Amino acid sequence: MLTYPNASVNNYYEYSSADGFAFAGAALAMRKSDLVFDLLKEVDKRNWKLNAAIGINKIPVSISNDYVYTLWTCAEFFYILKDKQRLREVANRIDNIGRYASPINLVRYCSEEVNYVVPNVTSAAILVYTMVGRHGKAKKLLDIFLQHQHYNGNWKYYVLNSTGPRHTVFEDCYHLSMILYHLRMANKINPQLKIHNAVTKIMAYLLKNKPRCSVCKRSEDSWLCGGTIGWGIPMMFLGTYGLINSKKHMQGLLKTVRYLNHPNFRIRSIAMWALERVNYFCE
Repeated sequence: MLTYPNASVNNYYEYSSADGFAFAGAALAMRKSDLVFDLLKEVDKRNWKLNAAIGINKIPVSISNDYVYTLWTCAEFFYILKDKQRLREVANRIDNIGRYASPINLVRYCSEEVNYVVPNVTSAAILVYTMVGRHGKAKKLLDIFLQHQHYNGNWKYYVLNSTGPRHTVFEDCYHLSMILYHLRMANKINPQLKIHNAVTKIMAYLLKNKPRCSVCKRSEDSWLCGGTIGWGIPMMFLGTYGLINSKKHMQGLLKTVRYLNHPNFRIRSIAMWALERVNYFCE
């Protein structure tokens, strides 16, 4: 039975954010569960947002801020429901968030300016545009995105200031795996999107010996990287499905199954979604 988070706790925004409810809704929609429309109400009630006033790149943002990441998770739910109207609205909101000017040209992180270039939101936008059938826009954005891939297979974060973009870090393993999923899923929907070389480079990076990123140092698993509170495991399991050996696959599968009982609702939900979504790569 699905247990909703408690409003009085809200650890890592598990109650306020729409994404946990969207992931759970997508998982249950794939199972044809009667609980789907209760979750849709919860997603709509949160207006597809994080709903928290926080600081990003030392810049305060309001509870009204729209995030590409959260919008993408809602799109996952709406896509399974075949809800074209909501999907179009997600794409429209991403349009309104917009892109940075040349030479960056990547999608902005959120609707309120934080001068922070986060690569995985561009891959999320590519998938959303593909889901909604805007294939020309998705392809153009993919071409730009792949130009930014580093020779090591990863992507750089940038902070923008008066002197131009300043490189800070590379994507951690969780977010790089999320990019991998975005690209593979977009290609599954539209095989005309050419991602083979990018996927090969990503996998070369993810299969390096740990530590590959700062979070790896805190992860006990032999190759999996848990992310801040564990959401990296389901995403690595899903993103790398079919691209790794059976031993690594089983490590990811077993840990993801255990995360169905994780204390954080967002982690439980992403584990549910990953275990259901992985079947799409078998078709």
